[in-house]
Parts: sequence; structure tokens; C-alpha cells
Amino acid sequence: SKGAFDGYTTRIMIFAAVLLVAIAGISLVKTRWRTTWGVKAGGMI
Repeated sequence: SKGAFDGYTTRIMIFAAVLLVAIAGISLVKTRWRTTWGVKAGGMI
């Protein structure tokens, strides 16, 4: 039988970790993106 770290379990855990890092990264720069794009668009956002 496969151990706890074989098969799909490890892949799902790695995918979940990468997803959380991506969401956290986007959340951190979201405000900066909005202000930068707002200035370039003439505040029309």
C-alpha cells in the first residue's frame, strides 16, 4: 500500500500551498496595482 505521502495527497498539498502563496501575493499588491492603473487611466477606475 502507498504511504501517506504517496499518490495524490502530496500533489494536492503542494497545489494548495502554491495557491495560497499566489492569493497572498496578489492581495499584497492589489492596492498598488489599482492606484497605479488609476493614475494612468486618469482616475476612471
